[in-house]
Amino acid sequence: MSSSSLKPARIASLDQFRGYTVAGMFLVNFLGGFTNCPQVLKHSHNYLSYADTIMPHFLFAVGFAFRLTFGRRISTAGVGAAYRKVVTRFLGLMLVAIAVYGSGRAAESWEELQHIGLWGALYSPLKREWFQTLMHIALTAIWITPVIRSSAGVRIAYMFGSAALHVLLSHSFNFEWCSTSPNVIDGGPIGVLTWSIPALLGTLTCDAVAGAEGRPNLFKMFAWSIVVMGIGWLMTCGTRLYDVTETQIAEREQDAKMQKLLTDEINGRIAPLKKELGELGKTIAGLRAQLDGMVLAVEQVTDPEEREKLNQELKAALAKDSELRDKIDVIKVEFQAYRDGTEVFISKQLEIKAKLAGINAKLNGSKTVDKVVDEKQRAKLTAQKEALIKEDAAAAAGLEELKANPQDPNAPQVRVFRDPKLAIDPVFPSQARIDALKARFDEQGWRAIVAEPPFVYPPHTTPGVGKRSVMLREWNYWMVSQRQGTLSYTVIAGGMSIFLYAIFYIACDIWGLRLGLFTTFGTNALFAYALHPLTGGAVKAFMPRDVATWYMWLGFAVFMLFTWLFVRVLEKNNIYIKL
Repeated sequence: MSSSSLKPARIASLDQFRGYTVAGMFLVNFLGGFTNCPQVLKHSHNYLSYADTIMPHFLFAVGFAFRLTFGRRISTAGVGAAYRKVVTRFLGLMLVAIAVYGSGRAAESWEELQHIGLWGALYSPLKREWFQTLMHIALTAIWITPVIRSSAGVRIAYMFGSAALHVLLSHSFNFEWCSTSPNVIDGGPIGVLTWSIPALLGTLTCDAVAGAEGRPNLFKMFAWSIVVMGIGWLMTCGTRLYDVTETQIAEREQDAKMQKLLTDEINGRIAPLKKELGELGKTIAGLRAQLDGMVLAVEQVTDPEEREKLNQELKAALAKDSELRDKIDVIKVEFQAYRDGTEVFISKQLEIKAKLAGINAKLNGSKTVDKVVDEKQRAKLTAQKEALIKEDAAAAAGLEELKANPQDPNAPQVRVFRDPKLAIDPVFPSQARIDALKARFDEQGWRAIVAEPPFVYPPHTTPGVGKRSVMLREWNYWMVSQRQGTLSYTVIAGGMSIFLYAIFYIACDIWGLRLGLFTTFGTNALFAYALHPLTGGAVKAFMPRDVATWYMWLGFAVFMLFTWLFVRVLEKNNIYIKL
């Protein structure tokens, strides 16, 4: 079915469904940071909570609405113009996401910014801060745009292809990358591949609703939702391959103690250097202020000797700043070398970096204001520098080869520094895991391989483990994880979206029920979403994290009323902010 054949009439159930999703997001975002918030309303990384169901509903609604409106856009503007329009709008939404989410300050000084470089400054925002709900909506919509007008079969094939690509990339690097600091939010940049699943399921549901003669086949819709949820749940059974024994738990707790001791030692070596850097930063700022004052004092006769003296002091301070930062980097590199068993290659790189530092010092020392630079000497030093850079690249290549063929992951030194909750084979389990699961199956039967259903916290069979139950199962790709954007998570949640939407269709489009709160939020979802951090922050200013439960819920009620009043004013004036 082409998208142009879909009915243009507004579907009340979609607005209500979207409004419910916005309200649900407000609920979990506001309450999640409080001590007394129920666990099911908090985002989790190893099972499906209520909070984790909300974002897939957003993507489902996006796919539904995209499929519904795109045909109309083509019929009025033409194919090329329609595609340009939607891509431009979604690129605009990406800019809105960057503005809404922002990021922390990349560096506290100009020297630090120069030291970390452009990639160092952008790394955290590109990995974490910018890639939240709005960014994922924009990128997912762009990702499914090539097939938005295609047949159901093509869209399903595209969905399977996206899922397979996510599995392969997770195996290659993405799972571990997502789980290392700074941890990603909502699957990170690669999350678009699995977020496309609820979005494409939304397009298929749109076909069933808007393309039906009369009412859609609701029985089929409910049936397919159960099938999709069942497929996702079967995927989660793979997580039972990663159960660990109580003996292994004790071993990992001991490893964690050793890791803390060694980490504290490293931090102890770095702390005084950072303190010295802070004091040096003040000195540099003071010297620059004096020099700037000389430049700005137009009528003042500046003493050239005094100015040259300040210049030399500033250069010395900047050189010391660079030296201290290099020392910190060296300590970190040495520590990483110990962790990875890469001392040979790292020591070679450290030797090269020391030589480079010496050459850079000579090159920088020749840049005094009044000194004539010896170009031949500079050329010789530059050639030496280029040769060392090539040696450094060769050592880096050796490191990459070692990473591709790592040493025994169970070696004590490597095991100590491996995050105990992360599996070393998170996507494709080792034969040893498969054999262990078979042995447990022979002993325990189906109980050994069946995973917990949604909303059920992972097992904690050991007395006193409580929230440390994660120690009983290593984190892996087959668990339900919003942080990782795992396949099982988006498939289960996508099926839930179909099921829930069918309920909304019955309530709204058949029985004619409406909830004003959902209507207000659903028809101005972008504005409501962008507003809620501001209203939430205003209310939370009077709410410590450990407030009483009744006060927590009262604060939430005030926040919802506050937010609704703002959005309601726009609705009454027929102002709708959309992209």
